[in-house]
Amino acid sequence: MIQDFQFLIVIISFFYFLLLVVLYRQKGLNLPSAFGWISAGIVMGIFSFFPKITLSIAKTLNISPPINAFIIVSILFLILTLFLFWIIFRNLSEKIKKLARISQSNQQNLEDIVTSVVAESKKVKEQEQKEDE
Repeated sequence: MIQDFQFLIVIISFFYFLLLVVLYRQKGLNLPSAFGWISAGIVMGIFSFFPKITLSIAKTLNISPPINAFIIVSILFLILTLFLFWIIFRNLSEKIKKLARISQSNQQNLEDIVTSVVAESKKVKEQEQKEDE
């Protein structure tokens, strides 16, 4: 049973790396986040090839079933990933706010230019009407 589970994790790790390569080639995954996912895949692969590491982590943390240690490490990785995504989203949010301010400024400049062009156009028409009379 344990060897079947270990073999299943090896297969999942292989397809995981294959998916990462495909996503990176299709530009669906950028390089900084790819490093995080690759490191997660490496850890998953190490745990699948060397299950005694999970046992030693479980003994160190005083966790009775070793699979619980694997689950705890996975949860900690998910928390770290969530934190990293929060940082990325915060940076993107700041960039969006900056772009919105720039867009507002550009819109105001465009409105000023249109107003001045309309005013000049009116002046030119008035001068033409005066010359025609």
